[in-house]
Amino acid sequence: ATSVAEAAMILSAATATTDMTETIDLAFQHVTAYGVFNLTDLNLGGAVISSVTLTAEKPLAGRFYSYPASGDIEVNSGGNAITINTSSTENIWFACAPCDLGGTTLKVAVITDKGTYIKNASIPTGAFKFEAGVIGKFNIDMSGIAPDSGLAEGKYAILAKRAKGNY
Repeated sequence: ATSVAEAAMILSAATATTDMTETIDLAFQHVTAYGVFNLTDLNLGGAVISSVTLTAEKPLAGRFYSYPASGDIEVNSGGNAITINTSSTENIWFACAPCDLGGTTLKVAVITDKGTYIKNASIPTGAFKFEAGVIGKFNIDMSGIAPDSGLAEGKYAILAKRAKGNY
């Protein structure tokens, strides 16, 4: 609740040749970027959150190639969504691939036992960039957002038409 999980911290280091001594200095750098956000003014009306999904127009997760010498990161098979299992509306932490989300839309889906609250947040150009080793902090204004249906996660509605003569 107060920082990114150690298991989510992906580090890399450039190779180097050195004489073996009693101590060796290793220079690691973060490959992953980190984020923490709050869902503000979300009227849950008694609903309980089970997870929050962030969907971007650019890859946030998946497989990437990291080049420690240059700091470059290349998408191999990226995915645009991250699901965070949480029941909170504040200090929601996650790790993701470095990317610039400026000029795009970030879809935020808050999944509850009473339905899903969806916000499509437009991010101005140059306004938000996830950088390796940096914690990006932001708020998502959920005021006026109602759940998209009365169906909860894991429940289904089946609509069927009865044919004549079949009972």
